[in-house]
Amino acid sequence: TQYAHFANADMKYHFMFEFLAGNLEFLGLRLDIAFNFPSIMGMVSAYLLLFAFAVRLTKSRLAAFIATLLFTFRSSFSVFKFMAEQPKGRLWDAIKNISNFIGYTEHEDWGLWNLNVYANQRHLAFSLAILLFALMVFHPYVYAMDRKMKSLFEDRKFNFILFFKNFFLTRTAFGVKNIKFSVGMGLVLGSIAFWNGSVLIATMSMLFFMAAVSDYRLDYLIAAVIALVLGLLQSHFFITGSAVYPEYFFGFLAENKNFFGVLVYIFELTGIVILLAFITFLKKKRSGKYMLFVFFVPTVLAFTVSLIKTNNTAYYIAVNHKWIMMTLMLISIYAAELLAELFEKKDFWCRLAALLLTFILTATGVFDLHTVIVRNKYPITYAWDDPVTKWVEENATCKDIFLVPQYSLNRLTIGGAMLFYGWPYYSTSAGYETEPREFAMIAMYEAPSVEILQNYTAYYGIRYIVVDRDARECNLFRVREDIISQAFECVYAQDEGTDWSFKIYDTDKPLNRASD
Repeated sequence: TQYAHFANADMKYHFMFEFLAGNLEFLGLRLDIAFNFPSIMGMVSAYLLLFAFAVRLTKSRLAAFIATLLFTFRSSFSVFKFMAEQPKGRLWDAIKNISNFIGYTEHEDWGLWNLNVYANQRHLAFSLAILLFALMVFHPYVYAMDRKMKSLFEDRKFNFILFFKNFFLTRTAFGVKNIKFSVGMGLVLGSIAFWNGSVLIATMSMLFFMAAVSDYRLDYLIAAVIALVLGLLQSHFFITGSAVYPEYFFGFLAENKNFFGVLVYIFELTGIVILLAFITFLKKKRSGKYMLFVFFVPTVLAFTVSLIKTNNTAYYIAVNHKWIMMTLMLISIYAAELLAELFEKKDFWCRLAALLLTFILTATGVFDLHTVIVRNKYPITYAWDDPVTKWVEENATCKDIFLVPQYSLNRLTIGGAMLFYGWPYYSTSAGYETEPREFAMIAMYEAPSVEILQNYTAYYGIRYIVVDRDARECNLFRVREDIISQAFECVYAQDEGTDWSFKIYDTDKPLNRASD
């Protein structure tokens, strides 16, 4: 098992979704259907479980519908700031012609916070469904403890000894309610370690804090131990060394990495959704208040922890955005409960306020959806019968490594080529040390002699070298095509004599054997 953008290394990336899609394609489904069908099922499952969990927490179907709306369209002030910046009379043209995501916090223009994320990271929604399922099925344990403590002190003054005894020393406090349930949940949670490791970490962290105030804590412990063992077994099988490299990093993408700077960043990024959730928090009792605290656990992780081994943590810390999105998805339930209460009042001004708040909460997200549609209006297409794609399919195996100029997705990768050093953001954010490979890629493309090039390709296990327009125009190196053509046989050539000349050289077919 290896990562296609960082071949001949261990598998640090959570790849099981792609593995499923690949198997479905192998069994006969067309590749786009094999990729999209599990994506659709994962997204639908996330919506259904968010709805069900919202009904559990709010006892309101209207609040549940609104929660799914807020999950779809993010809260932010970005769209209002964008509109205010447009020249008079040009706003509508600016909206129609925009093709970039709006945003005023770092990397917000990447589309880090909207539906674009689920289009790009197909494994995320599938894993969020598991997160929601786990929170929903363990929540009754929190409620059971809350109900027990309420009945204990309902007609008497608080007694610390009595509280301690019932909170920690009763049979139910650390008992097992259903061993089959806890084992089953452990297997489910452990199975998503390589679906999305970030979701597993967030789920386990939230369940830890739920267990602290729950009955039947051994159910949590059994599930956690099984999930941890399964995760470690998978990591041991797929990864050489550690799966994560945790270190303290405060501030996430906030411009000013201090407590006040973080608060300003969160407010600018998320708009009023946290404020509305906090208003509902004030109205909640005991376990209702505590669950909002639990929902903020992933965001605390995002702003304090880095799991990637890299020399540029400040740049790649952006991968933590998924943790913040989990919090926003969950606290939207609380904001939705407040909106539902306003909508259900028969007072005109309350309903008008609810409509206005809903507009403010969703406007940026709706605008983002418009941008997603515009950006994908003219899709990039690849032909299955493209000569390069067919050549790779017919002549290369998963053991054959291609030296390429930082490819992302093109007709070569569609054919299944394993890349020595693909687009570096992918591999760095997955936890690979990319700098040594970048130096090696440069050294091979710029090799000053046949002997040096052949020694390099033998050392790094390169089977094919690609020389194309991307290689010739790459700003990282000046390709020595003369040396490559003297060293190895060109086994595939297309558009020779043009700027788009595409060639593949086979290192198993040397033309001038380097001396030992």
